[in-house]
Amino acid sequence: MRLKRQGLLSSLLAGATPTQEFATKKTCSRILPLAMLLWSVGLCACGDSAPELRRYELRLQGTTSRFSTTYLSASAVQVTLEGAQLRTELLPSSQEMDVADPTHAHLVAWFWLTSEQVRDGVLEATVILDDFGAFEATDGSAGFVDAREAPLRLKLQGDALERNGRAVIHIDLDRSLGAERQGSRPLLPHLRLVY
Repeated sequence: MRLKRQGLLSSLLAGATPTQEFATKKTCSRILPLAMLLWSVGLCACGDSAPELRRYELRLQGTTSRFSTTYLSASAVQVTLEGAQLRTELLPSSQEMDVADPTHAHLVAWFWLTSEQVRDGVLEATVILDDFGAFEATDGSAGFVDAREAPLRLKLQGDALERNGRAVIHIDLDRSLGAERQGSRPLLPHLRLVY
């Protein structure tokens, strides 16, 4: 081993002056133990696995008997654990969602948690909608949905979330869309959570 190291050093030092050769040997003798230490620390760190994060879904679905279509778009999502914001990803499928379709729960966002966090913490989800959406009622009237004052906020149940991997926000559109005024209906959310 020492011969190999000396051979490597001598090939590196070819053409070096005695002072340069001494300085290089001294530097190599200091760097080699440091490199070995860092390598061993890296190996040890690989053995300690961090808790595995699991991806969960947040979905939105409406229920209605008065509206044939109701389009809403999400502009932001926040999921918190004990008040601390979690990693979330707002998805393209959260744009132009027809929440009046009773057969489809639109995927709004993904968020990540460990199983321990889901069981032990207080989770809260907030979905911020774009300012305006659109509706068409079953009687043929149509107009805008004014969602400027209507973030969707809910507490999530950890045990049900862990069991199903998703939380579906059900919005009762018949109760949530206020009286029409000048072609617009305010959104005053009446929500429940389904897993």
